[in-house]
Amino acid sequence: MKRLVIFSLALILVIVMLLVGCSSPTTTQAPTTSAAPTTTKAPTTTAAPTTSAAPTTSAAPTTTVAPTTSAPPAKVINLKYSHEQALTSYYSMYGHVPYAQAIEKATNGAVKVTIYDSQTLVKSQQLFEGVKAGTADMGWLFTGYYPNQFSFVEASTLPFVFPTAAVGGKVTWQIYNKYPEVQAQFKDVKVLGIWTTEPYFIVSHTKFYKTVADFANMKIRIPGGPPTDFIKAMGASPLSMGMPDVYMNLKNGVFDAAPVPAEAYMGFKIYEVAPYVTYVPTVAMVHAIIINNDTWNSIPKNVQDQIMSVSGEVLSVQMSGGVFDKARADMKDTIAKAGTTLQEYTVPADEQAKWIDLGAKPVWASWVAAQKAKGLTNAQQILDDTLALSKQYGPK
Repeated sequence: MKRLVIFSLALILVIVMLLVGCSSPTTTQAPTTSAAPTTTKAPTTTAAPTTSAAPTTSAAPTTTVAPTTSAPPAKVINLKYSHEQALTSYYSMYGHVPYAQAIEKATNGAVKVTIYDSQTLVKSQQLFEGVKAGTADMGWLFTGYYPNQFSFVEASTLPFVFPTAAVGGKVTWQIYNKYPEVQAQFKDVKVLGIWTTEPYFIVSHTKFYKTVADFANMKIRIPGGPPTDFIKAMGASPLSMGMPDVYMNLKNGVFDAAPVPAEAYMGFKIYEVAPYVTYVPTVAMVHAIIINNDTWNSIPKNVQDQIMSVSGEVLSVQMSGGVFDKARADMKDTIAKAGTTLQEYTVPADEQAKWIDLGAKPVWASWVAAQKAKGLTNAQQILDDTLALSKQYGPK
């Protein structure tokens, strides 16, 4: 009996051990199902959409693939771009807006340009200081608002120098790049492009300007620098003010006439108060797109190169010929559709020769002398180059 009890106890012990032995692997296999090998397969399957092969080849540990797939895009560079023209102006439609879009496209979206039109960010007469200080990252600069500050480039503003805006734009960019002295006057900013308007014609509320005698005792709105000297030489009194103010001051008789380009004549609807148009190629004005130095230097070199691919001479010719010459070609029909009939007169060549002798050549000489006095020893060479290039690129 005793042996039977011992045998029974032994048999029970064996059965218990067998049961314990069988249950132990079952408890440890659950973690095995979700263990590292299984977990690491998930990134492998999601890595397929990754377009670049580099992570696949270099990442033996599949855990590095997921960050590559989900990495955030590079930070977008946002630039604030200020100018004075209305959104419906030729300058906006064929100049500022296409240029902003060209920058965004050339940089593959790395740069986003926000335009502030109609002086809503910076007043035009404070644009240079506004960009220099960073109030605007970039903007449209009219050197005529800054008499003497950018005088070394003002050979391009002398009367009877350029036949068209496109010629003025190409020549001015080349002169700027050739002469370090010219560049030095813009050292506080980076110049992305520099060009001229078309040669201004004269508009008036009451009359044509057919001869030199018609200038006597007249008050004429004109930008500063050599254009002011031209108006004085012609026997009139110059007044300076921004183009947005021309409409009301012509209407109210504050001044009698204003040389303007077709772009501004249409853009500010000056034709409504000054329908008398005297066609004569007087002065052109220098405009530029500038960008804050710190902003520019913070942009990666490859992105700078992309921006410059749509700037420089490309920008200068587009902003001149693509804006001003186009506006001139469209002007008559556009104004007719707006319901205004222009009164037009073209100064004949023999009379123009008198204007050149009286109001152009003396101003050319005065400009050279004034710039030499300011240290620009090669002022005459700059003028000669400007005239020669204008002839080279002008109508044959």
